[in-house]
Amino acid sequence: MAAKRGMDLVVDQFLQDYSRKRKIAEPNKPRLFAQCAVDTVVLRTVRNDYNARDVFVDGQNDIGLDGIAIVVNNQIISTIEELERIISEDRVLDVRFVFVQATMDREFRAQKMDSFAMGVLRFFQKDLRGPVNDAVLHAFDLKQSIFERSEWLRSGRPAVQLYYVSTGQWVGDEVLRGSIVSAEDLLEKTGQFSEVQFVPVDFRDFIDLKRNLQRRNMSEVHSYRLRELPQTAGVAHAFLGALLVDDLLSIISHPMVDRINRNVFIENVRGFQGINNPVNSGINETLNRDDATIFPLLNNGITIVCRDHESAGPNLRIFDYQIVNGCQTSTVIFANRKNLVGRDILVPVKIVVTRDERIIENIIRASNSQTTVSEEHILSLLPFNRRLAEYYRAMVLNGTAERIYYDIREGEFSRQTRLESDRIVHIRDQIQCFSSMFLARPHDVIDRLRDLRDLIPLRIFNPDHALEPYYTSALAMLRFRLLRDAHEIDSIFENFRFHFLYVLRLKLFPRDFSPSNWRHAPILCHDVNRILMDPEKSLALFAEVGEIIRGAANMLDVDLNRDVALRKPFTEAIEEVLHSRGSLYRG
Repeated sequence: MAAKRGMDLVVDQFLQDYSRKRKIAEPNKPRLFAQCAVDTVVLRTVRNDYNARDVFVDGQNDIGLDGIAIVVNNQIISTIEELERIISEDRVLDVRFVFVQATMDREFRAQKMDSFAMGVLRFFQKDLRGPVNDAVLHAFDLKQSIFERSEWLRSGRPAVQLYYVSTGQWVGDEVLRGSIVSAEDLLEKTGQFSEVQFVPVDFRDFIDLKRNLQRRNMSEVHSYRLRELPQTAGVAHAFLGALLVDDLLSIISHPMVDRINRNVFIENVRGFQGINNPVNSGINETLNRDDATIFPLLNNGITIVCRDHESAGPNLRIFDYQIVNGCQTSTVIFANRKNLVGRDILVPVKIVVTRDERIIENIIRASNSQTTVSEEHILSLLPFNRRLAEYYRAMVLNGTAERIYYDIREGEFSRQTRLESDRIVHIRDQIQCFSSMFLARPHDVIDRLRDLRDLIPLRIFNPDHALEPYYTSALAMLRFRLLRDAHEIDSIFENFRFHFLYVLRLKLFPRDFSPSNWRHAPILCHDVNRILMDPEKSLALFAEVGEIIRGAANMLDVDLNRDVALRKPFTEAIEEVLHSRGSLYRG
């Protein structure tokens, strides 16, 4: 059975989550992926809810299109009546046509991208010649109605966006870029559009879109205690002030059940540290005092970042918001909600409205710099680490690999007593394991970790790296610890645990192995994982590794102690021993 790439497992898990949430029973996986891709892309372009069936056109005679969304004044419309209503209410139209084509091909193909563009061009002809299905025909008729009312268009012409979604990796070679430029030129030359945009969406972008969907939400708060700050480049609006506890509870409560909504803390670098944490214990004590109204003077408050907002009389509506600082405060308040509702207790707040990811990252860094958040957990902001966490999750849920949990949010798994600590991989652990195994730096990962952080994101957490090598290095460390705890590995090797990973790299991977090779890295890592998960094979393998490390010590005439483990010459001696014994990878 062929090895599944990390991206395949993540996409499979995403499809399961999607079909369960949308209550879709679609046995055809490529068609389910197409529907999921359409929904995922379109959801990021509008605020309002909509019926997914109104935009999904995939099927026989679909003219090469999977999805067509007609967005008018930030709302998806599907009838002429909706169009007329918007005209009567707003007296102006901002129109965007969003087209989506999805494929589970493992690479982008210029021919399919060209065919997608031609399908869009055909859609904008005066007549749809040839057979077309009812969904495409309905969208075409609605398009005609919009063009017949062009006097209401703000710029006289609509915008058009094309999204080509693939589970492959976008490398942007000249042929593929040429297809995009040709498609945009072809559509622009028709003179029908104010803007034309062709966007390739690869596996990485798709996972990022999926994460953004978790941030999709809306809440409404009283705004009379908020003051708007002067505009700043990249920030649409910013507010400073305080919220009533009731307003905060509406922001952090789950919309369906009586529990806190964890999705509003996705961008927070720290999970809840527990009610017995000294800081949280102090918050809890203050909230339960008779003079709890003093709370805003004793608390740093919370920081909210949202992608959009609108005024609603005395209220402020915020869309796609995240609490990027204040998870501890929010969670303790929620735990005390029954005693706090209706009381005039204020919580200091900053609300920033921006879509600029760099500004969001800077806000998260700055707001967390005043707390005891480690530099490693700031690295959780890297998109690569978010994707890697999704991969670990998929491996756990897939059930075909060891259960390892990637803790990119401080304390996310550590407080779960049912989990063995050896199975929790922190960002620091991941840097150490990957650097030891694939960067030949086992001697640096203990005392010179700061030097390794300088390699991010060029050689560690590189966006172009496959996900599998990171998991494999963590799996190898887990196997070392399991064998150590079972007394199958001599305790003298504890200081050389990272050298074990380096030896495995030299024995099991070719010299020219690259984490950036998305075609071969998953296959090689899959084969190594099978060995590491086999108790008998891994025991024999680690016994061989131990002998290699003893051989390196004998070659240098040194003892196996901590000082030796921190020396580069010992790492170099390991390869010499492997070479002399003919134990390097042979394929």
